[in-house]
Amino acid sequence: MRYIQFLTFCMLSALLVACAPDSLNERQYVNWRHSLGEPEVPDMKYAGNTIITKERKVQQIDPAMVRVAQTQGDYMEVIARQFRQDLLSSGAQVRQDGSRVYVYMPVQAVFGSNQVTIKPSVEPALKSIVQNLKSHPATMVRVIGHTDNSLGVLQSKKLSLRQAIAFASYLNKEGIDSERLLVEGFGSVDPIANNKTSEGRAKNCYIEMIVYNLQ
Repeated sequence: MRYIQFLTFCMLSALLVACAPDSLNERQYVNWRHSLGEPEVPDMKYAGNTIITKERKVQQIDPAMVRVAQTQGDYMEVIARQFRQDLLSSGAQVRQDGSRVYVYMPVQAVFGSNQVTIKPSVEPALKSIVQNLKSHPATMVRVIGHTDNSLGVLQSKKLSLRQAIAFASYLNKEGIDSERLLVEGFGSVDPIANNKTSEGRAKNCYIEMIVYNLQ
């Protein structure tokens, strides 16, 4: 039932993008979404829980990481270190910022150019993500799709949303509750490199996963 609800949410999100006026530029598009009452992601702040409160779960992962986390008193560092270890060969980048962990995965590694079918070669990395998230059930996951500017604004939004949906759907099918997943498509609005070069455009096509600590 939850999976059906999750897919329904994703389909409604895709329909909303498809119904946007064709003449909008990126800023007008954002304003248009806001005018429809698009919900904002709440600023979920770290409540200050130390590793002591969750020590048993952490020890199931890696005793060395437990020692680091106990020293730093930062539970999210454990999650970030596990991601770095598991995703080392996938081309993903991982960083921690307080109560949030950011994972950036190149679209080419996950789907291929302008594709929405997950590559079998990346499934071991995704399964590792799932296991890490299962080990830390008091987290929420925001999945955001990003593209370069080679497509029009609306087409970029549609593609990035479809890729984010495919990524989140995989996590959901592997056991991550749909209530923990928030899916968005940013299109080309938030580039991290220069879109004037092929290398820059490749960097701008990525899946961003943000893990929040809810406790």
